[in-house]
Amino acid sequence: MDERDSEVVLEYLKRKQLEEYLIDNQKYLYRIAFGYVKNKDDAFEIVQNTIYKALSSIKSLKDTKLMKPWITRILINNCFDFIRGSKKIVLNDEIFDTTDGEELNVLDKIVLEKAMDKLAPKLKTIIILRFFEDFKIKDISQILDMKENTVKTNLYKALKILKINMEEDLANV
Repeated sequence: MDERDSEVVLEYLKRKQLEEYLIDNQKYLYRIAFGYVKNKDDAFEIVQNTIYKALSSIKSLKDTKLMKPWITRILINNCFDFIRGSKKIVLNDEIFDTTDGEELNVLDKIVLEKAMDKLAPKLKTIIILRFFEDFKIKDISQILDMKENTVKTNLYKALKILKINMEEDLANV
């Protein structure tokens, strides 16, 4: 088997892994997209576009162990492209469910959603990826193409802004 044949086989194997990943993680991808656009049709369109871009650029994926950050980066970029085109950004209540099954009370959800809406898109993305999707700082830095220290700085900045925004909103209730 020559070098060209091995490249074809490798691309085929990557494509199969990607297809399996997409099938297993379609709800995750949809949840992220819906969290940004809060519209089922738009979220499905973003996910479809993400799948198309991922399949057509599978050669650029160097290590299949990094598939989740790679596909998430494509998805978030597609969300940002969509938002720039439509000028709307909102968060979905589903994002605010806690991991142990307990839901935040309605007031907390409203206050958190309002506070998140006031964040810049990059800061909002860092908060969503870190706390709602449980990504590590290293993975977030790969997804957003930022240095880890920059992600940490932006994370602390976003948390500080969130705290201030939430305190203001709770004071006005």
